[in-house]
Amino acid sequence: MNALKNTFLFLILLAIGLSSCNGPGRKIAKIDDQLTAIEKNPSTTNDEDWKALEASLDELEADLNINRKDYTDEQLKEIGRLHGRYTRIAIKRGLRDFRRGLEELRKQTEGFLEGLTGVDSMDLGL
Repeated sequence: MNALKNTFLFLILLAIGLSSCNGPGRKIAKIDDQLTAIEKNPSTTNDEDWKALEASLDELEADLNINRKDYTDEQLKEIGRLHGRYTRIAIKRGLRDFRRGLEELRKQTEGFLEGLTGVDSMDLGL
C-alpha cells in the first residue's frame, strides 16, 4: 500500500513538474534564448531560425490570450521587452536585406549599361 502511495505521489509531482515546463516563464525564456542567439549571430540566422522565432511568439500570444490570469505583471512587461527586441531585430534585418537588394540592383544596372553602350563585333547597320 505504501508503494502505491509513493507511486501516486510521484506521478502527481511529475505531472506538476511537466506542466510547469510549458508555463508562461518557460515560453518567455525560450523566446529570450531565440532572440539572444539571433542578436549574437545575425549573419548566420536563416529563414528557419526566423520562422521558429515567429512561431514561438505566435504561440506565446495565443497562450496569453487564453490564459491571461496565469501571467504576472512582470511577465507581461517581459513580453513587451521581447516584442521590442524582436521589432528591433526585424527592422535591422529588413534594412540589411534592402541594402543588399540595392547593391544587386546597382550591379545589374551597371552591367546593363555596359552591355547597352558597349562596342560589339556585330555591326547592326543602324
